[in-house]
Amino acid sequence: MARKRARFPEDEARIEMAPMIDVTFLLLVFFLCTLRFKSFEGKLTAYLPKDVGLARVPAQPIEPITAVLRVTNAGELRSEADPARAWDGEGRWVYAGRAVSYRVGPRAVATPAELAARVAELRAQTPERDVKLDVGAGAIQGEVIGVIDALRAAGIADVVLRGGEPSAR
Repeated sequence: MARKRARFPEDEARIEMAPMIDVTFLLLVFFLCTLRFKSFEGKLTAYLPKDVGLARVPAQPIEPITAVLRVTNAGELRSEADPARAWDGEGRWVYAGRAVSYRVGPRAVATPAELAARVAELRAQTPERDVKLDVGAGAIQGEVIGVIDALRAAGIADVVLRGGEPSAR
């Protein structure tokens, strides 16, 4: 006796697409409604011109406070262990006879601490003035960082660096 296979009508094998599309759109609407945009963590400062736009106010140029660091005598590389011996490339080294000069505007000062005190004094008179550190050619990193540390200790956080010019001003 031969068995007959049960045949299913073709209508029962169909997948209904309408409920699947409805669920997809509901998920899309849900995710769009719960979406949160990330705001900036901090605001960027922008120095916009005041002499252009609806409220035109003539811009007054503000002269920055210029602190100057110049190497007056480059000195000679010596061995740190024996300063009488020239540095041979081994071990630590120091400069012998190195001289650096500091100035704030036209006024000469002796140390980075005096330079920072003078800049803080000028900045207290006009707080909107920028501080520009003009570093001459041949200055080493430790000298520049020493001046910046003294300025930071005096309460001046924003310093504009400028340098590399061989001519003294």
